[in-house]
Amino acid sequence: ALINKHAYTKDMPMEEHRAIATLTKLFDGMDSAVSHGKFLLLDDGGYLTVALHEYFPRHAHSCRAVEQTDHGIQRIEHRLLNRHIPLACPVINCARSHLKKVFESPMIGEAIASSIELSLEQLHPKLAPQVKQAALIGYGAVNQAVAGALLRRGYAKEDIWIFDTAPKVMAAARADGLSTGSKVEVLAHGHLTISS
Repeated sequence: ALINKHAYTKDMPMEEHRAIATLTKLFDGMDSAVSHGKFLLLDDGGYLTVALHEYFPRHAHSCRAVEQTDHGIQRIEHRLLNRHIPLACPVINCARSHLKKVFESPMIGEAIASSIELSLEQLHPKLAPQVKQAALIGYGAVNQAVAGALLRRGYAKEDIWIFDTAPKVMAAARADGLSTGSKVEVLAHGHLTISS
């Protein structure tokens, strides 16, 4: 076996189980001492990169990783870099790239707001929220774009409520004129609740 089966725990997220299973298949029968080519890991959430370093470090030199989410970069920082586990392969950080922030996030934010409107209308024409208040859990690039999309749909700034675990992010939401509070306070205003 490539890894110790005791590495699996019941409280491990399903994504982490999947990452370990994927890498187990990828490296099955591969001799880490012999270079068999390079692998490109397209990561979403940091699960593959973390699993590679924690469970398959002898194969890391054969890999290159691309992470597309800020949450994934945070996971890599928390699980590896903050514990002084050096990256043994290059990790391309697309999550914090200028192009992603400038172009992708606004498109996703608009798509989320449009999809919610369409889904509610398809369920029932009168299902749209009667009170235009929204609770956004997280205020990263995507939910910032969602807030903008809601403003364009007639929501008032003070009726868009934000909760984020990062104090600096909460301060940024207040600076943008949005309402902030504890998770319980914010969810109480969630006639429409979005977590991103």
